[in-house]
Amino acid sequence: MKIAESYPVVYKNLFYSGLQRSRKIYGALDAALFDALSSRLAQRLLELLSRYGQPLEGGTLLAFQLSQNDLAQLIRGSRQRVNKVLREWTEQGILSMRGDYYIIHDLGLLQTRADSDE
Repeated sequence: MKIAESYPVVYKNLFYSGLQRSRKIYGALDAALFDALSSRLAQRLLELLSRYGQPLEGGTLLAFQLSQNDLAQLIRGSRQRVNKVLREWTEQGILSMRGDYYIIHDLGLLQTRADSDE
């Protein structure tokens, strides 16, 4: 207790750090339970793009190799349903695939899918 009294800022920062982790965990749980698969997929792709996205002419490359099975595991869905959503988005011009790499052509539309309840 002496340390806490001597360095209250450290404990305040530890508390906020734990709070941020809890919010993230509860947010992921909420998404897994209540968001549609396409929304979860869009959210995860946007999250990965914020870390690994590289601008390209005509889009943004997700410079991180992911198979459809990997994506399905990340969002707690089946590979078949992920494949169906990715095909739809390819037809709509939202993204394209180059092997196990994804190129996002319309970030705005992907964000709309992330915010959608469908």
